[in-house]
Amino acid sequence: MSDSKEDRLAKKGLSERRRKARIKSDPELYAVHKEKDRQRYYKRKNEGKIKSVSELDPRQQGIFREGSRIYSNKHNLKRRRKEMRCLEEDLVIVPEVTDKTDDPLVTSQSQTVLQTEASSYVALLPSSSSVVSFPLPQRIKAYRGSSAPLSPPSDVSKISKLCTRSSVRVIEKEFPPTPKANKKLNTKVIICRLKYRMNKIYQLQKEKIDELKTVNERQRKQIYRLKYQSAKLREYEYISKNNTEDIKQSESDTIKTIVCVLGRKSSLPRKRIKN
Repeated sequence: MSDSKEDRLAKKGLSERRRKARIKSDPELYAVHKEKDRQRYYKRKNEGKIKSVSELDPRQQGIFREGSRIYSNKHNLKRRRKEMRCLEEDLVIVPEVTDKTDDPLVTSQSQTVLQTEASSYVALLPSSSSVVSFPLPQRIKAYRGSSAPLSPPSDVSKISKLCTRSSVRVIEKEFPPTPKANKKLNTKVIICRLKYRMNKIYQLQKEKIDELKTVNERQRKQIYRLKYQSAKLREYEYISKNNTEDIKQSESDTIKTIVCVLGRKSSLPRKRIKN
């Protein structure tokens, strides 16, 4: 049965990665490979196949900058997620003490779990006569105050290993805190979330303000247009009224002149015709 296209591509990628790893492991081959890449780059640049951003036209420069912006945003987002993950892993969450004892480590659940874990290591430890007890460092405090030792007595007292930071982290990872303690987040995470919410609220309010500004501008233009039209209409009415008055006056003057001319003609003496 022939391999599919995905299988062939996977095999090809695996062989290519092996080849690159083999080249990087050998300094001489790696130097030759870098020199070939450099010569190939200069050859393509001299042929004009590779151009700098300044040599591109404005449209291509915008496309290139947009692609680089998207890539940098993705890279920064991945980096921030990695930092947040590291912060969450390094975050030390102290569960709330519900027991009446002064020791926060002495609880019903943690005591049973520690007893079971300690019993598995008891066989690997030397006998009680050969155990050497080391003093606790001053910077590590096992108790908040002067509290009583563990009760009831168990095999945990036989463990004489120093309490270090790595062992505390192992215990924290093996015994997760209560669900209520999981809600305690890092201060930086809370600040980032608050900033995100405030930015969202600001963007929504800004969009509403922009919409109101657009409506206000549209209404202002309509009012200005109506005022201009009304002013033009009043001007036209005034001009038309004056024109009609002038026309009427001119007509009346014409009629008067005609009447005067006809009256003069009628008042003149008529000549008699001789037979």
